[in-house]
Amino acid sequence: SNLSFNLDYKIDLNNEGSNITTSVNYINYNNEQLQDVNTNYFLPNGTLLRNNSFFTNAKQQSNIFTGQVDLNTSLFSGVLKAGLKYSNIDTESSLDFFDTESNVFQFNESLSDDFNYEENIYSEYINYEKDWKQWNFTAGLRGEFTSINSISRSLGELNTQNYFELFPSA
Repeated sequence: SNLSFNLDYKIDLNNEGSNITTSVNYINYNNEQLQDVNTNYFLPNGTLLRNNSFFTNAKQQSNIFTGQVDLNTSLFSGVLKAGLKYSNIDTESSLDFFDTESNVFQFNESLSDDFNYEENIYSEYINYEKDWKQWNFTAGLRGEFTSINSISRSLGELNTQNYFELFPSA
């Protein structure tokens, strides 16, 4: 299943084009896939060389949320734009791998994993634009704080990252 919802809203502040816009998005994704493989390899004379068979059960559940608010307004005969945005990704994935021989399923831990991933991004930006007859000027700055937590069951590892970055533009 894949569900997606979106809500947008705009508020006009004056007759000069100043406004505030907001947007909220949510996605819920669930997927399960089963795979049953049985492969025979033969020599050119038709003799069975070997058999390879396995079964997998893969599952993924993801929730994605984003929300933002933006301001556009006139300032010193130019346009000032500023905004805030938040996004969250929360995903749980698993793969159970089974070796199959004579219809007997043997769980293979080295090829199986549960992987959980969560990411939060907080961002803000400010941008100023001004036009003259033959020239225009644009300058801005965006900042993002990112927080990531992920864990792999098979590796037994927790990965945590937190960082802040600035992105200037001109």
